[in-house]
Amino acid sequence: MAVATTALPDVRADFPVLDRELNGKPLVYLDSAATSQKPQVVIEAMNDYYRRSNANVHRGVYSLAREATDLFEGARERVARFCGWETPATIFTRNATEAINLVAYAWGRENVGEGDEVLITEMEHHSNIVPWQLLCQERGARLRYLSVSDEGTLSLDELDEVLGEGRVKLVAVVHVSNVLGTINPVAEITRRAREAGAVSLVDGSQAVPQLPFDVSEVGADFYAWTGHKALGPTGIGVLHGRRELLESMRPFLGGGDMIAHVGFESSTWNELPWKFEAGTWRSPRASASAWRSITCRSSAWMPCVPTSGSSPRTHSNGCPRSRGSASSGRRTRTAAVASSRSRSTASTRTTSPRSATAKRSACAPATTARNRSCGGSACPRRRVLPFTSTTAGTTWTVSWTRCTSRARCSACSHLEAHGVGSTLSEIVR
Repeated sequence: MAVATTALPDVRADFPVLDRELNGKPLVYLDSAATSQKPQVVIEAMNDYYRRSNANVHRGVYSLAREATDLFEGARERVARFCGWETPATIFTRNATEAINLVAYAWGRENVGEGDEVLITEMEHHSNIVPWQLLCQERGARLRYLSVSDEGTLSLDELDEVLGEGRVKLVAVVHVSNVLGTINPVAEITRRAREAGAVSLVDGSQAVPQLPFDVSEVGADFYAWTGHKALGPTGIGVLHGRRELLESMRPFLGGGDMIAHVGFESSTWNELPWKFEAGTWRSPRASASAWRSITCRSSAWMPCVPTSGSSPRTHSNGCPRSRGSASSGRRTRTAAVASSRSRSTASTRTTSPRSATAKRSACAPATTARNRSCGGSACPRRRVLPFTSTTAGTTWTVSWTRCTSRARCSACSHLEAHGVGSTLSEIVR
């Protein structure tokens, strides 16, 4: 049997931790299933945020707050585009564990009751087991498991048998097993769950860093994954959900930013996605750097994700975001796995086109043409984000307006204020 082999480019120079030596030998890191190492471009972006742009997102109208919010929301748009999902239904969480717990709490406690069943598999991570145990114990429901064969696979016949009993409310399954490496047929599983009237959740923590995929093609009602396994920092996760489900769900956490109005007796909730994003985030720039690393990876990291257009192959071969298609024989891999290759020489590092400086420069958006084409108040990419506060019985609102194109234009980068009292008007002016 002939086996096709493809040489992988050495990306060690992109990861500072791999400069280390242990016991006189170059560090080799093979634990990407637990967490990936961080490339220099992500580390620099996080440091740059704290040096230049640190502010609380969505909480102020001064320049730094607007800049931090712009970075945060721009990251969300890139993540949604990378995963093939709509931006308002792309929720930031602290990790995949929180994303799954969000669904178990906000959806599960309203839709799962006594006598119902939640169906998961024997190959799930604890994060996709314990939340459902808690839900079923609280609601009087039954937690059932699909068995794993000796070959490490699931049986679709068993799935059909359990779904056919008519008691399953939710099917939760891992996309790629962190222990077995099994790639489950999630599109088929979610299709059969939907036909049986069940909601589906897919844990994509191991799949997103390794596989080219599209959330819309998976067909899941909820898809959860985490940034720290995909070259990003810890404390950043994502939940993609169907808009109609997310809009019908109650909030998961209460606090700042997830509210539209707060009164003494009751409150109303913000729109998607902010309805599920209570509290101050650890670092808007950290999340932005993580998702920039996803969409602007060098050829050895992940497939190119174009900034515009429908074709994933719009960049030239020289673009650091470009790589061959899946059919060209090149495999999608995380840099941490590729780091098991031999250490590159000093001369290779000196001449490597994938230095942090080169990548940051090459990945900068081409702003001139897009800025000139923006139509100011008529720009179709403009987006209004409301900021509402109640002080001393007086409610005032500031609408923060920006262009949602990859490169923000000056015509769209301004504030529109509508409030009570001359003091606020003076501040905004």
